[in-house]
Amino acid sequence: MAPPPLVGAARARQEALRARRATAAAQRDPTKLFTRRALWFTFGGAFGVGLLGLSLAWPSGAALAVVIGAVVSVAWAAVSIGFLAMRRRSAVRSGQASAASGERGRRPAGR
Repeated sequence: MAPPPLVGAARARQEALRARRATAAAQRDPTKLFTRRALWFTFGGAFGVGLLGLSLAWPSGAALAVVIGAVVSVAWAAVSIGFLAMRRRSAVRSGQASAASGERGRRPAGR
């Protein structure tokens, strides 16, 4: 069953949202390593995982818990940055970077 037709204000809001998303998608650069969302995920996640590690290790002593929290936090950040770098490298290799800049990436014949 199709959704009910939208009234004028809702339709205008929906069209404005679609236009804003299209503009944002056109301006997005796949070769950029850190986006705002990636930074929040990396450092917010590192903080959260570090705090969790600290909390779980607390019964074994404060000094050890701080070290474990810091190690887990750094490991989270390193793995996250590694995945971001792999995603960027993949985007560059697949030709998304040239397509995003307005050029057409051509693959050599036979591949």
